[in-house]
Amino acid sequence: MKSIYKFLSVFLLFLLSGCQLIYFLQVGERHNDSLSEINEYLDKNKFSTYDYSFKLIDSLGYLLHTEKHMVNTWKLERGGRASAVELKIYNPEGDLANAYSQCFGPFKKLNILDSYPPRIIPHLPINYDLKFEDELDLWDIDNEMKNRIIAESQESTYVFVMYWNIWTKHFSKVVLKELESYMATHDPDRTKFLYILVNNARDPIPEDAEIYDL
Repeated sequence: MKSIYKFLSVFLLFLLSGCQLIYFLQVGERHNDSLSEINEYLDKNKFSTYDYSFKLIDSLGYLLHTEKHMVNTWKLERGGRASAVELKIYNPEGDLANAYSQCFGPFKKLNILDSYPPRIIPHLPINYDLKFEDELDLWDIDNEMKNRIIAESQESTYVFVMYWNIWTKHFSKVVLKELESYMATHDPDRTKFLYILVNNARDPIPEDAEIYDL
């Protein structure tokens, strides 16, 4: 009997670890953040070093879970879904240089932003085949803005693309805070990096639908 209890305890701990924590700890009710809510949140928390703030196109959100956009190769190979909080860092050529996905673990423990250049952690299952220009197809922007951002990205040392939302609370905020500090420390004049926020919030999933990370 004790062995059964031990097994159940370990199994429960496993379920509550990593990305599963987002459904049980420090999250709010899932909802589609409006532009005014986004601006109010960023202003309230004094997040101001970003260059652009965009919304994800709701109808294209499913593409985040595909090989062309998904960071976590371990989940991709097993039919998993992209996490709600992800940071992608691209070089001027548009190739992925580094990344963080919520399911990798607590950001402050991994903190890829504790050095310059951003610290690479070899064992993380990162999809380095991702391309920056593919990201722009998912954002609610026009072609003129796309061309402008591509041009700016090619003149930047790094391009930081942060997918976030308000309902994830701590999980988004901790990365946003680290990015704010990183910009202030390593690019105080804001001429070296291109920093883009992409809010991926959407309306709640129907109760009879399967629940995914995003």
